[in-house]
Amino acid sequence: TDVPKKATPVKTEIYTKPGALSSNRELAEKQENTRTGISTVSGIHRTANKLADVVKNVFTEMAHHYQKSMILLAENEEARPWKWSEQFHPEATINSISFATPNPFLIVSRSQKPYHGYVVSNESNDKFFEEWNEAKTPDHLTVAPILIEENLVGFLVGFGDKSADNKNSLMLCEKLANDVSIQIKRDPLLLKAA
Repeated sequence: TDVPKKATPVKTEIYTKPGALSSNRELAEKQENTRTGISTVSGIHRTANKLADVVKNVFTEMAHHYQKSMILLAENEEARPWKWSEQFHPEATINSISFATPNPFLIVSRSQKPYHGYVVSNESNDKFFEEWNEAKTPDHLTVAPILIEENLVGFLVGFGDKSADNKNSLMLCEKLANDVSIQIKRDPLLLKAA
């Protein structure tokens, strides 16, 4: 019978510099020298650009399930609006939402679990939606915590109609909140600059 021949590895030189896939070592080194010789962008600027990309992606993905979305930062027992999708037209003055009165942000801050459902009308909720949703309470709201090592740093919020009341919408919001968390964890100074 025919026995298939086994391939035997051939020893080759591995080149690990950038451009290693190029067969021209000098070209790779020239690219590296050019990259490091030109004034480089600071680390925080690169991270900020990456965060902007993550936030843009978050809003794009959220738009598949929610009419509007936003990111709020948690600070001093309040949720402060930080970034929001282009569908929002906020007031000139942007107010924080206090955890002193019952609202979805208070629930999420205490439980560190998402809020996913309808919103009860009360003074705190009504004021928030007056400022952020043209005084209309959405049919559905999802608020996912943005956590860094079990510390609440913010919220990802989706305003939706009744069709957003499903497990897929919730899972997406949780995943995207985690994506934001990972990016913030890479550079905590971004929160200080916010």
